[in-house]
Amino acid sequence: MARWRSTKTECPHCHRLFCASCRVPWHHGIKCKEFKKLGDDEKGQDDLALKKLADKKKWQRCPKCKMYVERIDGCEYMFCRCRHTFCYLCASPITSGGHQCRK
Repeated sequence: MARWRSTKTECPHCHRLFCASCRVPWHHGIKCKEFKKLGDDEKGQDDLALKKLADKKKWQRCPKCKMYVERIDGCEYMFCRCRHTFCYLCASPITSGGHQCRK
């Protein structure tokens, strides 16, 4: 089993924290592998805080518009405000022919 090791580093000049692996300001609460998968518009501190909350609440993202959605009750069929329909569990599109969830 591989051990996880922190890459958090402090700049000796300005004393700000940064990630030595990603070479960006420290991304608290998210591993480098996950951070690198994020889009450029998702890497700010507010975006990381939202992602952490979404992971905790088990929210899903619409695969088309990338907005977070929350399923409170009912089936896994999601109808996003962008009009895209998808499965809440596996995020695959749902067409009129039905759906077999991949999860």
